[in-house]
This record gives sequence, structure tokens and C-alpha cells, in this order.
Amino acid sequence: MTLRLLDHVYPWWDGWVGPRVVILRTLKQRAHTLRLKGWPAFEMQEPLTLTVAIDESPVGKVVVSNLEPFEWVLPLPKPVPPGTHSVEIKASGWFTQKGDLRPLSWRIDQLELD
Repeated sequence: MTLRLLDHVYPWWDGWVGPRVVILRTLKQRAHTLRLKGWPAFEMQEPLTLTVAIDESPVGKVVVSNLEPFEWVLPLPKPVPPGTHSVEIKASGWFTQKGDLRPLSWRIDQLELD
């Protein structure tokens, strides 16, 4: 069951996401930065690496090495034009909890293109 849930690429009802999440953002004007806030999973034994792509083009990565909330502001390599864009974030690992078969990596609190 857990392996079938790896195909779930949207945030769960409680904000947790798996090893791959895809979020759509619609921009009215150009964006020059990406802002990401979240919490790493307490169950992860290794630092969590998040790799970000916009419209399938890599834009950066962050390593979260402690178990505290993080905020990452990334200057984008080139401005993102107005329109609807997909932001894909891949995590370096995932875990499951007793009684919860979802593959979880971290909790997303905010994702903005500014």
C-alpha cells in the first residue's frame, strides 16, 4: 500500500508531503525568488535535501540538517514569467509512521514565487 502512495504528489490534508511534491502557482507578474517554509520530519536520521525545479528546470537545493522549522529564500537563476507554473520538490528520503502508511518527508507551510 505504501508504495502505491508514492505516486501521490500533492500535499496531504495535514500539510505533510512525500518524497515528491508538485504544486501549481499562478503568477500575475514576474517572480525573482522562491520562498519555502516547512518542517523536516523528526523521524529522518540523515539531513534532508530538497531539490527544487520550476517547470522541470532545476533552480536549487537546500539541506535541512536540524529538526527545526526552516525558511529558505532562493534567488531564481532567471525570472519566471506570468502564468501558471509547476514547482516540483524532491526530498532525499521518506518514512512511515505506525498506523499511517503515507510515505512522508517533510511538512510544507508556505511556497511562494515572488
